Amino acid sequence: MHLDETMLQSNTAINLVRYIDKLVKLLGNKVNNNEEIKQDYIDIKTQHTKAIKRRTIRYRTDLE
Repeated sequence: MHLDETMLQSNTAINLVRYIDKLVKLLGNKVNNNEEIKQDYIDIKTQHTKAIKRRTIRYRTDLE
């Protein structure tokens, strides 16, 4: 699954990923039993983390 990096940096995406995290915690093993959902979740989290790091670097003023 590939998601647009710019979209993943948005506040909406940040809030959605937080919500997905809560759902995964609530569902626990039910998510782990479905490999496709589990892999999609891992992919989204990985891409989101990378996008947030890029966003943080892009908006740092002490690097200029």
